[in-house]
Amino acid sequence: ATDKGIIEGYEDGTFRGADTINFVEAAKIIVATEEDGEIEGTPWYKPYVTSLADRKAIPAAITTFDHKVTRGEMAEMMYRTKLNVSDRTSSTYGQLAGEQRKEALLAPVDGSNTSGDATATWDGNEYKVVATFNDLPEALPGFFYEGWVVRPGANLSIISTGKADMLTGNIYTSSQNLMDHTKYVLTLEPDDGDPAPSDEHTVEGDFN
Repeated sequence: ATDKGIIEGYEDGTFRGADTINFVEAAKIIVATEEDGEIEGTPWYKPYVTSLADRKAIPAAITTFDHKVTRGEMAEMMYRTKLNVSDRTSSTYGQLAGEQRKEALLAPVDGSNTSGDATATWDGNEYKVVATFNDLPEALPGFFYEGWVVRPGANLSIISTGKADMLTGNIYTSSQNLMDHTKYVLTLEPDDGDPAPSDEHTVEGDFN
């Protein structure tokens, strides 16, 4: 286990076997043992926690990353992962990270029937926006749709969330916390190389 990086011990060269371990340490032991080695990620524990969360293997009593794991909780996590037990209540990565989450209903501002919704989250390490659209017509040749998150007011900030379409929606991630950008806007852009947003707004919505 030490050769494969699953258990590394402490700087003084000991493993402090009498000490309790926290949840992220336990998650690494369980997942890295299954994977036969370490998994790279930022922060280092995210892939291990995400793996357990995806398999609904984190007991609801575990609510923080630094939760001190009992023998019973360790046994429960190992049981769920080994036997693929997925019908029990489980914590998510976002819940453990104290995830911030806001949602916006997108309404048309161009007289069309287009609508949609957008979700913005911040999990302490990654900001993410996911927008989906209904009845969004295909952009004409020479044009494309682009998403934006906006911080209104005196400290105005407008950040592009990239190209969007009916099929894939609009997905954007950043290492910067942009939860203070409280508005989502979808524009129709001419393919002219100008990075500034156009005045052709399709749908808009406020994050709440």
